[in-house]
Amino acid sequence: MDHTGSSFLTCAVAGPGFIYFAKELDVLVRRGTPNSAFFVFKEKDTEAPFRKYDENVHWPAISMATIKPEGGQRVVVAIGHNGDFWELSPSTTVETLGKIATKHVLRRVAGIGDRLFACGMNRVVLERTGVGQWAESGPVVDAPGVVGFEAIGGFGVDELYAAGWNGELWWRDAGTWKRVESGTTVNLKSLTCADGLVYAVGDDGVLLKGRRDRFERVESGTTDDLRDVAVFEGKVHVMSATRVGDFEGENLLRLVSTADGLVLLARKQLYVRRDGSFLPIAQ
Repeated sequence: MDHTGSSFLTCAVAGPGFIYFAKELDVLVRRGTPNSAFFVFKEKDTEAPFRKYDENVHWPAISMATIKPEGGQRVVVAIGHNGDFWELSPSTTVETLGKIATKHVLRRVAGIGDRLFACGMNRVVLERTGVGQWAESGPVVDAPGVVGFEAIGGFGVDELYAAGWNGELWWRDAGTWKRVESGTTVNLKSLTCADGLVYAVGDDGVLLKGRRDRFERVESGTTDDLRDVAVFEGKVHVMSATRVGDFEGENLLRLVSTADGLVLLARKQLYVRRDGSFLPIAQ
């Protein structure tokens, strides 16, 4: 797949060789025209591992997620800052476009268990209840000052976590949100839930570890602003704009763990970590 005139925006990972992603045309961006197109990479499809979906939109996709409920069909969702969404039913290839009914700027969408949640500014949390249907389920929407969530995750719908501006970290226990003392005031950018713990990362190399109402700062090995975090085979991997461990790159966007590998998305390349090294797969 030729990346000369386009750049990756975001992705949703179903497995190391099964990745949905969004791209934008660079020439349109230079003209001031936001745009996104949507694709899937299936490594096992030897004839055409990269396939493009039909819809093109005039907004930049800022986050994607996918779920496959037990006994149900896979769903893929991409969102824009202002609530625009693209939704895909892969089994039927039906694409749905629309706008989520929210007045808040959105920052991230994530699959948690068999549900999809979105989060954003003013501590908004939205739960998908159907195709194009989202219901507010956050802690405090209207709040003084600049507050907001940059990431959301959890061990299931009864135990959610959201992290964001000024070191804010919140925990939802059986439907009730509680603010947790994070011990930091830097902006937290991402979190992941793995091996029975929650890991959150943010500016100045901050890495937090804990669960429920107890978190502590642990050494990340860097003072760079961290954009993402993933756990694979018991090891915590943190990502800055240019580095994951000993791997150096440019404009790194997402780091995602699956049951059998790590996926790394950069503006101009897509990588899978195999045999201890990140190898490009989007050629």
